[in-house]
Amino acid sequence: MTIAGSFPLAIRFTYEGGARGERRHPFQIPWRQLPGGQIERPEGGSWILEIEGQSPITVHSGEVMVIPRGIRHRLRMAGARIMHTAWIMACFDGLAGMDLLATAQISPILPRSAGDRLSKLMTAARELNEVVGQGDLAALARLHAVGFRILEILLEYAQIRRLTPIDPELDRLLPVLQHVEANPEKPVSIRDLARQVYLSPSRFYSVFKRVMGVTPMAHVQNARLRLAQRLLIASSRPVGEVAVLAGFASPYYFSRAFRRHFKTTPTAFRRDPNWFRATVS
Repeated sequence: MTIAGSFPLAIRFTYEGGARGERRHPFQIPWRQLPGGQIERPEGGSWILEIEGQSPITVHSGEVMVIPRGIRHRLRMAGARIMHTAWIMACFDGLAGMDLLATAQISPILPRSAGDRLSKLMTAARELNEVVGQGDLAALARLHAVGFRILEILLEYAQIRRLTPIDPELDRLLPVLQHVEANPEKPVSIRDLARQVYLSPSRFYSVFKRVMGVTPMAHVQNARLRLAQRLLIASSRPVGEVAVLAGFASPYYFSRAFRRHFKTTPTAFRRDPNWFRATVS
């Protein structure tokens, strides 16, 4: 990526999971929003991908589907009675947690030529992740190298490949954004956040909403909901415990916020076998 101007830029790669699975017609994945970017390649069949507010598009066999985190979408099979899909879910976070897949505006459908390259890398990522789970640091280093190679290929299909110099007011908000990204579960108030950047609460609220497009506490809640999704995926903890670990005041408030944001309950999100998991073949 070419960078214009002079400002710090770091990219963090996080591998969230992946598999190779079999799908049998008719198969549908209902509306969902994932906590990481989804990179998936159908083989022997096609997906009909519908992103909320957009017309359906077809992901043909051998092509690659790229969906940034948090994008509301659904899928259904087309064509063959049986198809296989290879996928990973990963986060590529840039400045203060911004999702690079969304920021770079990567095309949602990549050609077969990209699929051939990415397929090998996704397989390597899945295999390395199993070794990383055993505490192998060298494997962790190789996994990150694979992750950044995946990102490099994805950026070949980005609409935005040059970052403009950082907005001075966004620059001023960076300590707050970084704090929320690193500690979404910690109790916090607008006054606490404003103090970190030496602004009055009212001025901070105004600047934050203008720059980020949401209120400070809405931003905090969104970060907590992403954390809650990951906890629901990765553990069997009761929903009430997940609510506490994600920083919500009560299980009732957590469930209400989760349902309003994701259009499903935490329990249904965890139980639905189609939203993320696949049968490994």
